Amino acid sequence: ITTGFSEVDQGNYTELGDVLMIGGYPSDGKTALALMLAYHMAGKYKVGFFSLETDKRKVRDRMVSHIGQIDFGTIKHRTLREEDWKVLAQKSQDIISRDLTVIRGAGMTATEIAAISQAYAFQVIFIDYVQLVIPEVDRRAPRSEQMADVSRTLHTFAQRSGTLVVELAQLTRPEKGPWREPDMHDLKESGQFEQDADIIYLLFRPDPKSKEFDQDEHRILKIAKNKESRRGKWPLYFDGSKQTFSILVDPT
Repeated sequence: ITTGFSEVDQGNYTELGDVLMIGGYPSDGKTALALMLAYHMAGKYKVGFFSLETDKRKVRDRMVSHIGQIDFGTIKHRTLREEDWKVLAQKSQDIISRDLTVIRGAGMTATEIAAISQAYAFQVIFIDYVQLVIPEVDRRAPRSEQMADVSRTLHTFAQRSGTLVVELAQLTRPEKGPWREPDMHDLKESGQFEQDADIIYLLFRPDPKSKEFDQDEHRILKIAKNKESRRGKWPLYFDGSKQTFSILVDPT
């Protein structure tokens, strides 16, 4: 299953039944990246996007911005021009051909997400984001145990149903000090996420001291874990006004 980034897809062996995690700090673009991946995958697979944090209308606005390459602010202020509507009309057949369903997942447990996924016969699901899934173990249990139960439930569902489960996850904020590149150990609230995932992508802003990259316009996409293939890092350009990522150079 490809991501749509040809450089990343070289040597990528993601399959149905895998668990793929996308970790990042708040406001670094996890949802925008996930929507790009979901739209791409929906060209071949039946995809469900469970939005646990963002309203469906806001998800729609982000997708329209990316698909039509229309300024996000124009969409939010409802000031689309005739040219924008023409672009969307031209994209309409492609949009219709994508099998993508957005579901409001706020307050859902992992078991409920699995049940709905099977009812819709989704082949790929996105969960934005996994730490918002309601745990089913004793609420008095430590948070790490609650999230470990969520992770195990989703991992079991992926394997038993043959569904690719893509989990967005928050990273623990670094302590004050010199900037450092995040790693998969920074996944927030449970080491079980790290253990259960087949592939872990990390999305983060570059070193603020970098002379090559800008913290607002650039991100780094890092494959921190990959059971069956290579790891690597790719600098990305992030066009926030179009909700679009693109790879800048060859991987390092």
